[in-house]
Amino acid sequence: MKPIIGITTNYVDDDKFFMNLGLGALGQSYSAVAIDYFNAIKEAGGIPIIIAPTYDTDYLDSVLNLCNGILITGGNDVNPLLYNKNNNSKVGRVLKIRDSSDFYLTEKCIEKDIPLLGICRGIQVLNVVQGGTLYRHIDTNKLLDHSAVNSYKSIISHFINVEQDSYLYEAFKTAKVGVNSFHHQGIEKLGSNLRSIAKSEDGLCESVQMDNKNFIVATQFHPEMMFEDNSLYLEIFKLFVKKCKN
Repeated sequence: MKPIIGITTNYVDDDKFFMNLGLGALGQSYSAVAIDYFNAIKEAGGIPIIIAPTYDTDYLDSVLNLCNGILITGGNDVNPLLYNKNNNSKVGRVLKIRDSSDFYLTEKCIEKDIPLLGICRGIQVLNVVQGGTLYRHIDTNKLLDHSAVNSYKSIISHFINVEQDSYLYEAFKTAKVGVNSFHHQGIEKLGSNLRSIAKSEDGLCESVQMDNKNFIVATQFHPEMMFEDNSLYLEIFKLFVKKCKN
């Protein structure tokens, strides 16, 4: 049987956004996620299922028992209080339910050695879970502007240098990869037991892995947005799904 991969989602409480699309009613909230993640897992040979954000840890434990792997997706900023910094005007909206759900799933994947792939917010969640910190807003006077918000999803924004002794190199088979970039935060202090396996040209960490686990890997860029135009970016999902079979 193909491995089952749980995909986390965003919590959306803007009822009028969906009503303007002709969906739903006043007072409704939604679980929403870009379908690119679903398509990437399916194309890589997995069976993707959607996980709604929740405080119900019994439900999340049941999901973990069902799944062979977990994909922590992009979305809202992580609450800075979770890495001992104050909130400020540079931080986007934070959602307690999303932080609670993602943190629980990430912690349990590490504890139970369940394969995990984190993307964008996912790498930040993993880093904070491991005691690391984030830049609340990247200083573009010192680092590249990583927030190409008006760019098409698969357009390369900059290049990253990949460590050869890493899962990312095993997937891509090259030490230099062009990536897209849709984030205004990033890893500042690396969390414990994490190893930086790729950096952008300005030195910002773009990918990490946990060496003492089957497969705990995360990227700051979005390979799920790029694989339809270039199959190279599907390789990290193929490797993830393969590890979920082990």
